Amino acid sequence: AVAELSDVQPLVNLSFVFYEFLTAVTGNSVFISVMSQAALTFRRNLEGWPAHLAEPAERRASYERLREAVATRNAVEAEQIMRTQHGLV
Repeated sequence: AVAELSDVQPLVNLSFVFYEFLTAVTGNSVFISVMSQAALTFRRNLEGWPAHLAEPAERRASYERLREAVATRNAVEAEQIMRTQHGLV
């Protein structure tokens, strides 16, 4: 799994694809427009991003939990996982 690689750049790239998908499925045209305009800034700022979850196994488990939270539409859990993934807790 990409989350288990020591180089996190492929994970960052796939994360952008995932977030673009999540943005699109909201159907909120204003949100989609704002996120589209901000995407280049996000990509630039995350270049060389150090993973907050340093251990590959920990990253994989985190993304598996995120996948389950999204699949079950558990927004509270998904938000908490994403905050942890990005060092915001």
